[in-house]
Amino acid sequence: MSMKKVLSVLMSVGLTLSLAACGSGNAAPAASQGGESTAAETSEETSEEASSGGSAVEQAVAENWEIAVVPKDSTNPWFVRMDTGVKEYADETGVNCYQIDTGVIDRLP
Repeated sequence: MSMKKVLSVLMSVGLTLSLAACGSGNAAPAASQGGESTAAETSEETSEEASSGGSAVEQAVAENWEIAVVPKDSTNPWFVRMDTGVKEYADETGVNCYQIDTGVIDRLP
């Protein structure tokens, strides 16, 4: 066997092993005992909290957080639409958030 063939076989085996090691194991979570919750239950609770507003939004309003979204290019259609979403979120939740153009930041004192 030539050196190139040996090297290509070794690289193929190495790549296969590295991909297998990075793959997600679909092992079942351990059965919950008592008041413990599984990862699936925890993620469901987190997503429910996020969709219903959750305590982070309440904390942001109570502590009067100011959240500025600063896109690279505010003329890009993606960021124009994102500005609309940021304004809608601010109106719905009462959080002080807005989108600001990077050109404005350059002119700030």
